Amino acid sequence: MIEILILIRLSKSIAAKAREKGRGGAPFVFLLLALWLGGEVFGTVIGMIISLAVLGDEEPNLLVMYPPAILGAIVGAVVAFQIVKAIAPAHTGDYDDYERDDRDERRGRSDRREHDDYDRDERRDRDRDRY
Repeated sequence: MIEILILIRLSKSIAAKAREKGRGGAPFVFLLLALWLGGEVFGTVIGMIISLAVLGDEEPNLLVMYPPAILGAIVGAVVAFQIVKAIAPAHTGDYDDYERDDRDERRGRSDRREHDDYDRDERRDRDRDRY
């Protein structure tokens, strides 16, 4: 029961951290749950191997299997939080600067075109006067 309460608390925390970076919380909650459960299963298997092979028990000892399972779950949670910590913040969707830059660039091109047209007309007139 306490494990479920811990997972609920961690899920809220990881979702909040993901939202701070502009990401959705649900994928990271699922990541947390998958890594938690995967780590727990992996730890249980390690504990079972220790119980059967190293200690020579005929049946797996739950007291030997449970601590590696919890340790695996903790490692899974830490990995999930490190992944959220490492992701880059999502773009906020503020495209005003980009539009302004594009307009400025287009305006610069049109100024050049007008200038080129003026130069071309001037050269044409000059050439016409020559002949």
